[in-house]
Amino acid sequence: MVAETTLGEGVLVLDDTGFPRQGKTSVGVAHQYSGTLGQVGHCQIAVTCCYSDPQVTWPVAVRLYLPRAWVEDPERRRRARVPAELPFQTMPELALALLDQARAWGVPHRCVVADADYGDNPNFLAGLEARRARYVVGVRADFRVSDERAATSPMPRADERLQAVPRAQWRTVYWRQGTKG
Repeated sequence: MVAETTLGEGVLVLDDTGFPRQGKTSVGVAHQYSGTLGQVGHCQIAVTCCYSDPQVTWPVAVRLYLPRAWVEDPERRRRARVPAELPFQTMPELALALLDQARAWGVPHRCVVADADYGDNPNFLAGLEARRARYVVGVRADFRVSDERAATSPMPRADERLQAVPRAQWRTVYWRQGTKG
């Protein structure tokens, strides 16, 4: 029996994943950091957009990240049949393009979720704001934050700001039962 769910109760998760590869001829393979590997290694990186709600997670769209070294090497692109007009895009730019694609397809969602690799990127955050997207993103402890629209100087670090919040104001939020409880 499949649990019923109402599409639109969920979120769009933007993330990237690495695929270890040997050699240098597969499109996008480079010596780069991969969370999958937990280190820098030869791999391809795909930026993904998934719909997730309390009952189900399913893929919406994916784009292969093409490192700058690939984009700036016309002969390598020609040999691998990568279109010459394909521009360099950062992973956060690809993630925003995937969000645009999901919206164009009418994928309903309450908000966008991303990890600190995206949440620490001011251009990504500005892109979400420009799209009027609700979002929840991770940030690293040293990320500078402000609770005001107009930034004040100096802005405190995220960990400093959180330390100022009384423990009684914290609450635990559970998304769903996972494999580790």
